[in-house]
Amino acid sequence: MQAKLLYGLVAGVMVVACGGSGSSSDRGKWPEAKKYEPSSSGTSSGDDDDEDLIDDGTLKFDEEQANILLRRGATSAADCPKTAKTSPGEGDITVTFDGKKGQIVAVDVGYFWTDAEPEAQNCIKKSFIGAYLPPFEGGNKEITYTLTIPEPGESKDEK
Repeated sequence: MQAKLLYGLVAGVMVVACGGSGSSSDRGKWPEAKKYEPSSSGTSSGDDDDEDLIDDGTLKFDEEQANILLRRGATSAADCPKTAKTSPGEGDITVTFDGKKGQIVAVDVGYFWTDAEPEAQNCIKKSFIGAYLPPFEGGNKEITYTLTIPEPGESKDEK
């Protein structure tokens, strides 16, 4: 008797939780996604969401986010003298972002670390490659960044 009462109570709770026993033609359907439609003048309508979009709805390259990724990579590369015997110093590197992926796909270590051991160059490259931002229109984007690798034990803020 108690099992039947418990079963009836559970079944009743489930009916209420699921919205009753009635059926609706819209039940179980996902709402339709609205496609981005640029304004006829080709300018933004003032919405904050639209200011990063090109007229066809694709994203522009996000320089602010790219700079954040480059600073993170530089922080990681600061450990290269400890792990890969990379020479400390300052030099320009060229970082390539793939627009379709939004990902850093290549790093040219530049003239300062050209003569460094392959292990040292790879440490610098691995500090940046793989970081990503939202995909953007326009193909690959190269950015030159001044990388400072401090002496081992020296904090970047002490310079």
